[in-house]
Order: sequence, then structure tokens, then C-alpha cells
Amino acid sequence: NQHPSKIATIIVCPRDDQAAPTISTAVNIHVAVATSHQHLFRSNQQNHVAVVLGAPRDVPIGKESGWITQRQSLEAMRPRVAAEILLANQQGGLLEGLVTNVCVVTLLEQDKIVLQTAGMGDGVVWGTMRKRVLEACDVLGLQVVEQPPWAGERTLWKEAFLTNALRGVQPLNRIECDVRNILGLEPWEIEFSEVPGVWTSKIQALVEA
Repeated sequence: NQHPSKIATIIVCPRDDQAAPTISTAVNIHVAVATSHQHLFRSNQQNHVAVVLGAPRDVPIGKESGWITQRQSLEAMRPRVAAEILLANQQGGLLEGLVTNVCVVTLLEQDKIVLQTAGMGDGVVWGTMRKRVLEACDVLGLQVVEQPPWAGERTLWKEAFLTNALRGVQPLNRIECDVRNILGLEPWEIEFSEVPGVWTSKIQALVEA
């Protein structure tokens, strides 16, 4: 199939003047349609870029329907080469993507490698694939630090990837903070020399197995 598939979400809610819909009265119906570029993620390395544009979600720990419409303005800003839009906090810490979790393999002091990803306390959705990634890290003996990877320490970042149930583990070539980000953060970018990296490859293999 050469054409991207479409994902439609239909939300039925009461009119403003009624507490609950009934058979005899009308309801508001909202339809959000998004293009699924999953085939591009897997086949085109140039689309393995994540761009920081958004702020934390209003209801971060739940998959509530209002987020579908809230994120449309961010989707409209998405660069063509971007596989995902990332949300960050005011300190520049990476939280999550619009539909993904984000993980960074970081080199700490004394050559210690850890995997960093925002945790529940930071206000992100704990996806099913995120759980599998953490289980894979446990098997591999890779320490997990559940805190947002901070952009100020990006020189220590060695690998990065996105996760969700549809994409699995998606390696990233580059992460950048767009000048248009709604937090007013200074723009920056980092490229990864080996994609997928050693740890990303190991995690990906275990998750897919």
C-alpha cells in the first residue's frame, strides 16, 4: 500500500444545554482524522527526527479524548521530516510525544550508561510498549532513570528512540527544539552518529521477540 492509512476518532457528547443525550434530542459529534505514517517510519530514515514543540498536557496521566483536538495545533506545526512532536517542561526536560514515549540512552559519570525516560511523577502516559522497554532493560542489566532527559545535558545523550504499540521501538537520528516551540525555549539540536545504537538495537530485538 503506497498510501498512508487514515485513523478516525469519533467523539459523541451532549449538547451544551443538556446533561446527557437522549433519543429524541441531538448530540454534538466531533470527528478527528489523522494520517498514519507508520510505513514511512519504518522505511525512511530521514523521518526519524523528533521535534520539541509542545508543553505538557492538561491531563497527562490519562488518554482523554480532549487531547485529540488539543494537539491539532501542534500537528499543524509539524515539520515534514519529523516522525514525532515532543512535549517538554519549562526546564527543557523531554516528557513524551503526542502519541509516543521518548527514551534516551545517556552516558553518566565514570562511563555509566543509563536509559532515561520521564516517569508518572512527571505527568506522562505509561504506554504498554514503554513497560516492555523497561522490562527489556531489566533483562539487559541497563539501569533505568525515570526522569525527563534534560536538554542542558544533551552532550551526554548517545542514543534515543520513541515507543508506542504501533511503532514498537523507533530509533531517532536527530532531536531538535524548534524555534516555534510554545514554551519559549532556546532552539537546539543533537544528531546521533550510530542509528540504531547498540543499546537501542538490543532493546528493540528483545521487545520484538
